[in-house]
Amino acid sequence: MSGNRNNNTGAGTTKRIDMTLIVVLAQTAVLLVATVVGIVPNIARSNTLFNIWVAVVTAMMVIELATLFCLSGVRSVSLHTFKECLRTKVATAFIVALVSALVAVALLMKGDDTQAGRIKALLDYGPTIIAILLGLVTIFLGASLVSSDIRNKQVFITMIKPVARWQYIIGRWLGVVILDVILLTIAMGAVYGLAQHFRFMTPRDSDDHRAVETEVFAARGRVLPTDVDIQKRVRARLVRLQKDKINYQRVLDRFKGRVGVMTDADALNELIKIIASQEKEATESTSPGRTMTWDFKGIETAGKETRGQGEVKAVFADPNNQYAVQGIQVAADPALIARMLYSTPIRINDVQGFVAGVRRGMFAVEFFRDSKADSRVASVKAGEKVSIVVDPAIQVRFKITGGSNEEYPALWIVENPDPSTGIRHEEMRMDYPRVPGTLTVSSRVVDKKTGGTRVLFWNQSNSSIKISRRDVSILYPLGGFTWNYIRGSLLIAFQLAFLAAVAVTAGSFTSFPVACMICFVLLPFSLGSDFLVDATRMDTYMNDWTIAPWTATAGVLVKAMKILLPNFAATSPTDAFVDGMRIPWRFVGQTAALTIAVRAALVLIVGCVVFAKRELARVQV
Repeated sequence: MSGNRNNNTGAGTTKRIDMTLIVVLAQTAVLLVATVVGIVPNIARSNTLFNIWVAVVTAMMVIELATLFCLSGVRSVSLHTFKECLRTKVATAFIVALVSALVAVALLMKGDDTQAGRIKALLDYGPTIIAILLGLVTIFLGASLVSSDIRNKQVFITMIKPVARWQYIIGRWLGVVILDVILLTIAMGAVYGLAQHFRFMTPRDSDDHRAVETEVFAARGRVLPTDVDIQKRVRARLVRLQKDKINYQRVLDRFKGRVGVMTDADALNELIKIIASQEKEATESTSPGRTMTWDFKGIETAGKETRGQGEVKAVFADPNNQYAVQGIQVAADPALIARMLYSTPIRINDVQGFVAGVRRGMFAVEFFRDSKADSRVASVKAGEKVSIVVDPAIQVRFKITGGSNEEYPALWIVENPDPSTGIRHEEMRMDYPRVPGTLTVSSRVVDKKTGGTRVLFWNQSNSSIKISRRDVSILYPLGGFTWNYIRGSLLIAFQLAFLAAVAVTAGSFTSFPVACMICFVLLPFSLGSDFLVDATRMDTYMNDWTIAPWTATAGVLVKAMKILLPNFAATSPTDAFVDGMRIPWRFVGQTAALTIAVRAALVLIVGCVVFAKRELARVQV
């Protein structure tokens, strides 16, 4: 009876394990289907549907990972893997190398010798070095765990326990991921602490301090100018040209002789191409004394101003500032003053001005020469209570791409598109070509209803200036640096999780050197997939017989690799850290879904199937 009871218990255990595998496979299948459905263009076009999809897929992924870790076999293997990895020399070498690299970056990397440049260098090189070193640790540990267990016969000790082979593979992967997350948290925390330390050091000047607070320790959104209807301009010019039939036919005849076409239709097509090129050039260049205009929409600044009160301590005039009529010194709450930076917009009694200086417990404000502001500013006296409104600042980012290397004078005008407000910002600037420039403006120039604004550039130089539309954008505040930094760290964690899946899977059916070689062969595709796709792209105008077979094969293989492997360059957070750009939660969720729920899951499924079919020991008779 005891034998029957033992057999029944064994059968029940086998049935329970099989049912667990079925549940996990069902969760994985549903997750894969949900992820693939999210790629459908109809969902991708709708922000609401896309956000819902990201939330649902992320929740499903978290539930599945929790389900796997709750399994006793997976949990025991993963915890054993974590402890085993900590005892290895690889982890110790990583910690030593990381500490040395961070110390070198903190002491040697000084950027452009400004406080902002030094912090940007730290946020650029620090996370990059961490990702590279942790990636190497992940590959070496993941590739060695399973292969060394098989080589040293340690796997038999695990297999005699009630642990299925697929649980063994998943446990090994989770153990490496847990180690990666802990080491990544410590390393990224060290970089964050160094950045905060540099933040409170003395800046070089007020512009440097403003760059630190508004361009580095920020999470900003970016809006490009609305598209110009080039086709509409082309049609308007054709209509004007066709009114003079004789001249119009003369133009077509010239195209016939120059281009070598035989029909009026072909000549007209060439004429349209030339006109379109001229109109596009006209939107991106301006001659002396002429203007360029860009319209923007979708800027989110409504309701983000900070309000408070202060007491006027002194009233002064600045005879050296031709744009200011007078200024005041105001004492206010230090928490409110902490939001102010030099030259940023501020309102005193609803009169627009700019911060001329900040010190502990007090700040100075200067007001523009404006007919509406003069009377109200002139009546302010020392000891009077005033209302303070600190508007969020938006920044116009631009770069002059044409012209010589001399400075170009220009008048920049940023105005609210609603003419009833009459709100506008004017600033005379001198900028060098090919050097990015930043114009800080009050968010009052943004229409609260449409989120739109208009930027006008008036060329005051003696030569033509070119500014490409892709080099003009508006940056606006969307959140804080800390949460943005956390989101960026999660993107690195997703990359490491995928590398761990590839390394563990490769080690399940090959030796350690071969598994490492597989990882290092696949890694360049993830780092440079965009470059490889462009390098192997076949132009549509080429006939099939003009394409070499190896070129066509390379193009197909690279496209397949782009689908199967994540794009590490596109999901790297370093550019966002350096430029102070916000990393949306939806992008984090989308990256997690595609990197872990799809690609890493498929790799682990392959590893589980291969390891389940592998003969661990040869039977000898």
